[in-house]
Amino acid sequence: MNIQKRQKVALQPGILWPREISCLIFAYQDGIYQDMIPLGRIQRIGSMRTTYDELIEQLRHATTVLAPWMASYGASRVPLLLDCLPRMGTTLACYCVYVHDTQVRAILMTYNPDLVLHPFVFNLATATGYLETLEFFHRAGFDYNDCNIYTTISLALQSGRADVVRYCLDLFLVDASAALIRAYYWVVLFHAVTNNNVDTVRVVASGCKLQKVVQALKMAIDCNSLQVVTCLLDRIGDEMTAEFENVLNDACDNDQVELARLIFLNQDGTTRYPPSVQNKYLRRAVWFGSTGIARFLVSELNCGSLYDVDVYITAVRGHHGVLEVLRDREEPVLRSTELPDETGLVEIGCTKVLNLADVAEAVKLDVMQLVLDIVQPTIDEVREAALKVNLMPEMTQLLHSFHATVCKTLLNND
Repeated sequence: MNIQKRQKVALQPGILWPREISCLIFAYQDGIYQDMIPLGRIQRIGSMRTTYDELIEQLRHATTVLAPWMASYGASRVPLLLDCLPRMGTTLACYCVYVHDTQVRAILMTYNPDLVLHPFVFNLATATGYLETLEFFHRAGFDYNDCNIYTTISLALQSGRADVVRYCLDLFLVDASAALIRAYYWVVLFHAVTNNNVDTVRVVASGCKLQKVVQALKMAIDCNSLQVVTCLLDRIGDEMTAEFENVLNDACDNDQVELARLIFLNQDGTTRYPPSVQNKYLRRAVWFGSTGIARFLVSELNCGSLYDVDVYITAVRGHHGVLEVLRDREEPVLRSTELPDETGLVEIGCTKVLNLADVAEAVKLDVMQLVLDIVQPTIDEVREAALKVNLMPEMTQLLHSFHATVCKTLLNND
């Protein structure tokens, strides 16, 4: 029907041209079957400028149209669809990846392999996390030279699938230098930690240097990703570096008990570190007034080896809660005449060896009573402290009373 005839008919009164009839006529003129008309309205998929979220939204819409058509007519009609609507090729290739339809994929490979073996489709398979599809690409001889390694790794991370991440790393870094491998492993570790992806952290942590693992551990602590923290601690093992000691110091000084429990205990309840390390951090917790850490190390790990100077330091610094924890310990306090060689003491401003007399001058009666109960000082130490001229009368009386009690105990023992 030419234009003049169309115009003439359109001017005749009482004749309607519904949209559906027009579409049928025009589709017939273009050689498109009636059942394929809705498919022709699907937005074209395949632009490299499309973001992942936009692509997924397009595929969701396409699936609502394609899935019923496939259910009604079967995949055998796909070649005819491609002959009628060639632009549906990329859409179908993406569709079969999105819904994991291997039958449609096989038909497309027979019809035109380039539709499937395309970087855009490969990227979609990577982002959606279908390992079987990625393995299919490899078997089919896909040319990875057309892919950007950074883009592929980023999409693999986006999938959240550790097996896909490992596959892409192994695939693209098989001939890479050690430096490049470490660089990409660090990129992956950084992303996995910030997204709390424990499985991926477990995959790549072993391939990163210890310095980077400790750096990732700090990030995981800041993000409060405790499962990631545990995974990274397992990777670090018993390697005590300066950077890792700083992490331990921060956990101790900030009284982060749950974090300390992860650090000092394995998942099976055994301890990660020897008693010397546990005792070191018990002393630090005492100095810094970390009551929760001190209680954890004393009650759950049965740490010992505390010295009288440790008790004196925490008393002078006013850490009453720590003193109450120490009072319940069964192990006796050891004697020390030297200041421990620890940087932590410098941090708190302790530059000299404190004795019982120094404590008597600096604390109140209730604190002094705790100190006496914990340290159980000798008669000479108590006598020396009581001779201090600047003591309150009540403090002198407390010391004399304790002195008398010690003397009586010694006489009874004899």
